Amino acid sequence: MYPSANIVAFVNTEDFLRAMDDEASNGSFYLAASYDTDLIAFHNIIPYPDYLYDFLRTHRDITAEIRTKSANREFYGNHEPMDNIIIAFTVAPQEIIRRYERHTPSLEARIKAIQAAMERGFKVRLCFDPVFINPEINELYEPFYDYIFSQVDPAGILDVGYGFFRMPKDFFKRIEKRRINSLLYCDDYCLREDVVSYPPELQNEIREKHIAILSRYIERDRIFSL
Repeated sequence: MYPSANIVAFVNTEDFLRAMDDEASNGSFYLAASYDTDLIAFHNIIPYPDYLYDFLRTHRDITAEIRTKSANREFYGNHEPMDNIIIAFTVAPQEIIRRYERHTPSLEARIKAIQAAMERGFKVRLCFDPVFINPEINELYEPFYDYIFSQVDPAGILDVGYGFFRMPKDFFKRIEKRRINSLLYCDDYCLREDVVSYPPELQNEIREKHIAILSRYIERDRIFSL
């Protein structure tokens, strides 16, 4: 998102909270709080969730989703569950994590964090996103889904988000130039509305297969597209 590898930390927290307060005056809304970064992963460095928690305690009409790959289990012991906070865990087959999510927690570590959040009483969402498509990877998903739901009780989660690899055209081109040896940027993609992703017909084919597997464990009306 930024041309530097350095962490960009916004320090005008009060401005963000004021803007959310102004928006709340128009009615309830949904806040994707971890859109730009993993707030829980960075919590011990920059405690943004603490500011958010204090704000959301008095603004119950705002629902905040905190998306994370973090294995920080202590976070859930030190924070109380609230009805208007959803912890959305990004999970993927271990081989995908090894290839494309280097230096992030392993699948096993993420599962332990999910279990910790559920035991504490948090609303938990599982995000199978981004899903990748190629002959080598396709076979990883069925055993992965089976394994996830052998470790995580589907009755205890809020819902499941599902989405394919996609990236704004400008981001994709920027990364493609820098990572010329990555096979990820050599796949057969298509461009729709300035977003690079897989062709729709291929997405439909794979989605149908994956949703059929997921439906063994969770009702279809609790599976939504990202």
